[in-house]
Amino acid sequence: MRAKSAILTALALGVLMSASSDLRAQRTEPFGISKIDVSYEKFKGSFKVWPKGKPASALRFEEWMEVDVEFRAEPDDVQGDFFDEIEVRIHVLTPEDKKGELKREVFTVEMRYAPVPKAKTLYAVAYLPPVVLERYGGKSAWENGANVAAEVFYKGRPVAEMELKDKGGRAGDEGWYTRGGKKGVLLNRSKTPFALDSWDRYLPEVEAGR
Repeated sequence: MRAKSAILTALALGVLMSASSDLRAQRTEPFGISKIDVSYEKFKGSFKVWPKGKPASALRFEEWMEVDVEFRAEPDDVQGDFFDEIEVRIHVLTPEDKKGELKREVFTVEMRYAPVPKAKTLYAVAYLPPVVLERYGGKSAWENGANVAAEVFYKGRPVAEMELKDKGGRAGDEGWYTRGGKKGVLLNRSKTPFALDSWDRYLPEVEAGR
């Protein structure tokens, strides 16, 4: 009986050690995306951020779709606590149009950050304007029918990716986000009223050709 108990104990320890080893391996991967959060936000800032002379009726305070990506980057080829640049691409696959008038589209935004601290949790964020949400059926349509994905690039090569499927699991083609999509619809923070929100959460962005 004691021998059987010892064997079971050894097996249990083996499973725990294997699981612990897997967790250590995950933690020591140089790059990774830990989560993607999608929420719907209304701008609550001051009227003063809007251009002078614009009447109140021209301001839009409907909800924007916010896609927030949590990731990490600890490249093995970099010494020290900082490195020069990381790129994040966020993609959104639109929901199916119930009226059948619009085909599903992919919207993509590419963001480059510098300098980048190692061994810290990093964040990237993008926004879809209210008018785009309205065109495809409003918030409920996006909550139940859109897909979101994110990729991290280091020195021009993809090093991490994650896809967040809609509740119905309609993911479109396999790897739909790797081909990119239409630019200028999904926006980075600097092109939205949220530019100064949580300013200490996100890294400085750099222009694509600097």
